[in-house]
Amino acid sequence: MPPTTSHIRYCDKCHLPTKTPRVCNECGTASYCSIACQKAHQEIHQPTCRPLSPKEVWGITILPGPPGHPPQFQHELLTINHHIFLKDGNKQNICLGSLLCGVPLLWYRSEQVQLKRTLEQEQHGVHGINPETNLTAAASSMSTSEKSEPTRHASSPSSSDVKPHMTAAMSRRSGLSLRCIVSMSVSENPPTGESTQQASDSPPKYNQAAALLCVDLNTGVTPDHFDGPVAFARQDKKLLTRELMETIWKFHCSIKEDSEKAEYNWATMSDLMTREAFQSFQLEYYLEQTAKGRPGFDPL
Repeated sequence: MPPTTSHIRYCDKCHLPTKTPRVCNECGTASYCSIACQKAHQEIHQPTCRPLSPKEVWGITILPGPPGHPPQFQHELLTINHHIFLKDGNKQNICLGSLLCGVPLLWYRSEQVQLKRTLEQEQHGVHGINPETNLTAAASSMSTSEKSEPTRHASSPSSSDVKPHMTAAMSRRSGLSLRCIVSMSVSENPPTGESTQQASDSPPKYNQAAALLCVDLNTGVTPDHFDGPVAFARQDKKLLTRELMETIWKFHCSIKEDSEKAEYNWATMSDLMTREAFQSFQLEYYLEQTAKGRPGFDPL
């Protein structure tokens, strides 16, 4: 009798099934089909290589990059008691696009960011508030209970990749006829790959990548005032890698509808975002990144 699916594990490097996996001795979670795959995957696996308790989950925080540069995707260790997993009544903050893609993501944006924006406005006399309000003192008094454990590593896609992306071959395979895609500024300066957290006394930057993941799928409109770092985690609490997070973001970029042309009755993002379309995009995107020599994007 052939083994059941539950008894088969997949190599984290080559993604092939293996009946006798080599499990990482350090964390006990990563599996490989051979020593060669384990060694080749060490650089990618290292940031999340640590034993996890049943109450810990690896998520991703998106940090807004400078204009013309890609965002930073940063591993972050969360607990199941983090606000991202807590339900407000029966509601969680879920990215609807990722739900349609088959990888439901939850998001959480600290209220401290919005409070800081409000304090910035008050300091400048917005809404008739005293313009001499002390932002630093007020900000320092905010609770830090929402902060998660320190993150480890951050990375960002090549700045040359921050552009519309949807090949004709992928569009044909997916059965999609894409009529418009989002346009993003491009910089030739390569990213450092290091975390560029904003100073506590600087105004929060608009997080374009995170806002796009929370776009209204019917109108193509992204949220306003989506500033500062935004945390994401898989709803099923599985490991969320930087490579998968980047791919989901780029998929959103590739099919974002131009709201100004909605009058022509083109398909909305909710119509274009399907599990099949995302899987086809992911396959091709991984192949492209592998051809560019980027580790972690091994063909599926």
